[in-house]
Amino acid sequence: MHTSRYHLGPVSLTLTAVAALVACGGGGGGGDPAPPAVNFGSTAPLPTAVSGSTTMNCVDGSEWQCSGSTILRTDNGVSVTSSSVQAYGRSTSDLEVPNLNKTQATGMEPTTGGVIDMRFQRNASSFAVTRAGMVMTNIGITWDDLVPRKPAIEVFEPTQGVTKLNADGSLSWVNPLPAPTDMNYYDWAARGASATQENYANNRYFPRSAPVTCLPGLTSCAATETAGISYGAGAFRSGGTDPDRTTGNRLLSDGDTKAGSPPGSAAGVPFAGNKGVRNLIAFSYNYSNLGTWVTEETAEIDEWANVDQEHSVNRRGTVAFGQTTTPTAVPSAGGVDYKGVAFGWYTSGSNDLVYYRATATVSVNFDSRQVAVRLSNAVEDGNPANVVPLAAEVTVGLGASGTNVANYFTGAATSSGTSALTGGLGGRFFGPVGQGPFTTNQGPAEIAGSFSLKNATSKAAAIGGFIGRRQ
Repeated sequence: MHTSRYHLGPVSLTLTAVAALVACGGGGGGGDPAPPAVNFGSTAPLPTAVSGSTTMNCVDGSEWQCSGSTILRTDNGVSVTSSSVQAYGRSTSDLEVPNLNKTQATGMEPTTGGVIDMRFQRNASSFAVTRAGMVMTNIGITWDDLVPRKPAIEVFEPTQGVTKLNADGSLSWVNPLPAPTDMNYYDWAARGASATQENYANNRYFPRSAPVTCLPGLTSCAATETAGISYGAGAFRSGGTDPDRTTGNRLLSDGDTKAGSPPGSAAGVPFAGNKGVRNLIAFSYNYSNLGTWVTEETAEIDEWANVDQEHSVNRRGTVAFGQTTTPTAVPSAGGVDYKGVAFGWYTSGSNDLVYYRATATVSVNFDSRQVAVRLSNAVEDGNPANVVPLAAEVTVGLGASGTNVANYFTGAATSSGTSALTGGLGGRFFGPVGQGPFTTNQGPAEIAGSFSLKNATSKAAAIGGFIGRRQ
């Protein structure tokens, strides 16, 4: 295996209006290999070993790909779990005192501490996504102004019921919803703020036979929470770059004490989505996934908190996860290129927020344990005429061979430009090791990562992730 493929050279990270990742070509055929698609900057430090497994183990079964539920460590603003890296941000409007916009959450700033346990069920032969689930824990949302809300367990199931975790931690959605007159389950009427929050956390109230009750001034309101997930095959299956795309949306009523209605009262919550909305847009190759998620919910709910501060909050982020490459299988020499896409959100520091896509190129030097990531060509997703000004190149460190982080890379990222952003980037390798069609060197089949960047002065920020295939 040729080990002199990569040269070191100056590199810069430039981020102006949003975070993105670029795509470039792969290497060459025989003879001296082509130079890397992305040049390497000064050598970045390597991550140290973590305590815990860094391979995928899904309790839901062999047909699932999952991220893991425990944060092993947070490096440079990006958290690593057994089989993921993830980053997220919180709305800034809910941090204002007093909160002048109680019905809509706006703004974005990076934060850490919570974990999104993302799980996709995938067809054994086609790798199509057939079920998307996520468990959202400790993301800074509270109903009572005292403790975090119970974990939000989402499967975008279009039937009435209760979504739970089984004793072994696996997802469970075939559970009947107690009738609104079951005042032992819906115990807020008897116990007030000390009622069982878990009983109000993950109920699916619609469809139902009882009519909806709209807010004053509205002539119609939703009677359906979700249509389930929508899956579309990506162009990579026919020689292109784009991954599969899976989307899901749910109108939620988590925390609504009206779910319990004494006999003779109106039946349950008034309409679908009266407490918020949850959204997932995910991108998948065969072994890796990039989930971009948003949840907007009602916090400090009047009936739970008794502080007259009920308002909307949101959280949004990315989870790069899947069938991680076994650390011992990651090469110790040579190099490989990856090409793919990036998605995420950018704000200039005001209430503007753009969901963007870009191309992504990654070059890996297994000898020096360095990973160079380039982000560029960012545009609003679905509206390519709206250019999001971002160019970025950053070199980060890959875990040393023989350690349990040989499949993990991380590093600091600093941008230049009119509104410089600082933060970090982390990534993982996914799938079996093999030889790509355009390079003489070997590497894992796929790569994906997350990044988190901000400017403390201007309040500009970018949360995003990337996913790519071996070239």
